[in-house]
Amino acid sequence: MKTTHIFLALLVGLFLLVVGGCTPRYVITQDLTAPIPDNDGVRIGAIEDLLPADLAVDKRPSAEDIKKFEKYLREEIEHRGHLGLQVNENGGARYEIRGRLLDYKKGSGLLRFLFGFGAGAAKVLTELKLVDLVEDQVIFAGNFEGQIVDWADTGDKMFKNVARDFTRELEKQTGKMPEPVNDPLR
Repeated sequence: MKTTHIFLALLVGLFLLVVGGCTPRYVITQDLTAPIPDNDGVRIGAIEDLLPADLAVDKRPSAEDIKKFEKYLREEIEHRGHLGLQVNENGGARYEIRGRLLDYKKGSGLLRFLFGFGAGAAKVLTELKLVDLVEDQVIFAGNFEGQIVDWADTGDKMFKNVARDFTRELEKQTGKMPEPVNDPLR
């Protein structure tokens, strides 16, 4: 009887692990509304900290963490050159990526190492938007979650995952858009 319970528990655990790995780590709140013309400039705007004011300083991401997150967004856009965007921080950018930190849990690498199974997990939940600065409107937005459960990973990886998921989904939606029409009669 005990063997059956143990086997069922392991089977359920394996199922949850497989299904949990397949679920998207983001929710798109606004699909891309217009195609992005090739070689338009984009800049990385402010990533705001909207975490509760009473959250202790050692429980918050540092200014260095946020700068790294901005760097990962920049690198992901550059990596996906066929996205049609060129990083242009020195003016002339038509688009801006803006973000807000909605939830953050620093986690513990030691607990992840000693116990695993989610103990010591680190997590970040962000809202990211692509804003058309000329039209002054959001053209793409979503809430993206990064999580670390492996003891060997650092908190940087959850920010890298968020940047990757944001640019992948933007790339996917750009592929769905009809090509812009350059009609001189319009």
